[in-house]
Amino acid sequence: SCRFLPLYVLIYICTMRRLLLPVCVFICLVFSWLTCRGKIATATASAESESSTTSTCSSGISDKGQERQWYSPLSPADLPEPTAFYNYTKNSSIPVNGAEQIVAEGIIPRRIRGIRGRMMDGNMNTTFAVLPQLVDEETIEAMLDLLNSPDAGPFDEDPDTVDGMPTYEIFINTPELDKNGGSKTETMKTGDLNPEILEKRKPLRAKLRELTQPVLDEKVTPLVKKLYPEVCGKGPDRECTPCFSLIRRYRRFERQSHATHYDGHALITVVISLKDYGKDYRGGLYVANTESRRQYVALNRGDGVAHRSNLLHGVKVFDLKDNPDKTERWSWILWFKDSTTCEKDYGYEWFEQCAKSGDPTCQLLYATKVGAIPGISQSDAATKILELNMKAAEGGESRACVKIGRAYMKTLPSLLPLDLSKAENYFRLGIKFSNEPDAHYGLGSVLLHRLYSDGSVENSKSFGDFNSVLKEVLHHLEAAAFGGHPFAMFNLGMAHLYGYGTSVNVELAGEWFERSGLPEGLAARAMHFRSVNKVEDAKIWDKRAGALGFGKPWRQAARMQTGSGGAGGVDINLRWPPNRQMKIPPQW
Repeated sequence: SCRFLPLYVLIYICTMRRLLLPVCVFICLVFSWLTCRGKIATATASAESESSTTSTCSSGISDKGQERQWYSPLSPADLPEPTAFYNYTKNSSIPVNGAEQIVAEGIIPRRIRGIRGRMMDGNMNTTFAVLPQLVDEETIEAMLDLLNSPDAGPFDEDPDTVDGMPTYEIFINTPELDKNGGSKTETMKTGDLNPEILEKRKPLRAKLRELTQPVLDEKVTPLVKKLYPEVCGKGPDRECTPCFSLIRRYRRFERQSHATHYDGHALITVVISLKDYGKDYRGGLYVANTESRRQYVALNRGDGVAHRSNLLHGVKVFDLKDNPDKTERWSWILWFKDSTTCEKDYGYEWFEQCAKSGDPTCQLLYATKVGAIPGISQSDAATKILELNMKAAEGGESRACVKIGRAYMKTLPSLLPLDLSKAENYFRLGIKFSNEPDAHYGLGSVLLHRLYSDGSVENSKSFGDFNSVLKEVLHHLEAAAFGGHPFAMFNLGMAHLYGYGTSVNVELAGEWFERSGLPEGLAARAMHFRSVNKVEDAKIWDKRAGALGFGKPWRQAARMQTGSGGAGGVDINLRWPPNRQMKIPPQW
């Protein structure tokens, strides 16, 4: 047998020739490879032929319609549990006003290989700092007492600029509030546009400032300047300043996530936890080098995290296993700018130099800022944005590949023409570079779009004419969902509900709608419960969907504008064909 040949050769060489073990192993491997190559090639060809008829992430149904018992579709229970971050490189202490602050430096390796195979070097890794016990327990308790008091009033529920869902936050300080004492409302949150709410918030804000301002002046701001001297010392008018201070709440039956993003509006962000990891919530803040590789930072009350705007991060709060109804996470968030008065925005400078040095992530981020360069025309900005994203994609930045793919689909405005083949190529590059969930989702979208553009749907004689395409779409949706993509999870619900690329499974569809965490998914879950006469359960999920913006007049527009993966041009409504019963999903 071919598989036993290496053992025979190794025994013979080592016993008869008495060579050193490394030499024995080398000769064994070479001889075995030459002998077995034909059989291995034959086996590989056979395996590839098998995989071409049935995708590993499809329904598991062969061409003959026989159920493959060894395969089961991906379910929410298969998704990974939150993984704690552990890659801390060193601990140090920094003196701040007579006290020592411990700093634990975390490093996010960025292993990006571009089209030409060039690996990024190590100095392009992303770092952040964990600051244990940055704020004392007494201050936090006083803050929470104020925020939970009946006099606190409602939090803002306007659409978030990252994912288009209600923010559930309240600002303590903004440049407008500082300058006008809360009387001017031109650029403030929607709650403050209501004179009654604005007036009610004045005493709450005054008490919160009384608690937080000494912490900012005596500890947080001096610490930030010492952590980031290269960007905080550009002159008396360019000091790092906490221009925005806000409280954000994550709670069961409300918002429990904040999609993966960069803080492009802040030079430096500081997040201070007001709750305990493991006791009040699971998961929480995560950091990542790509969307599909998340690691959660365990923060207890008073612990802080500081990071630059090039850190990819997000929030996903998981229910407590023993007492899910008690799940709650509160954060005090500070956004620093390099402007002493907070009146000027120098964001167009933040990524310029590293973008010119060839860092693909900096090129991606700089592309979001060139429109603010003083004196640049709209046409020049559009050309520069496209050029930077193209370079970032060529350098291996998968999120840039996604943007270029959407541009070729004409779902993102750009100078590029409509070209589904090039869109597909860029999505496949994003998958190749980092298994990017948005690239998987984009590729699934292209495959479905092509069913209509090439006449497959119009000219089909039966549903089976494009079943192989639907299986491939299902494969990419499962890959995206495994990486945490909520739109993919929602559409897996549609696939199992309508039988796209798999058999109909209403229960599994309901589970995917729920796991998506989207207001549309929770509303679909309510519909599922109602269809099986679980009316009380349906009412609960209707209420949860409403708490996340379902049915609000702004939700659909906000969802389209924010999109996914840091850009618009993508929606939850994939272009599904008619199923076996000639039905298609409704538009959400």
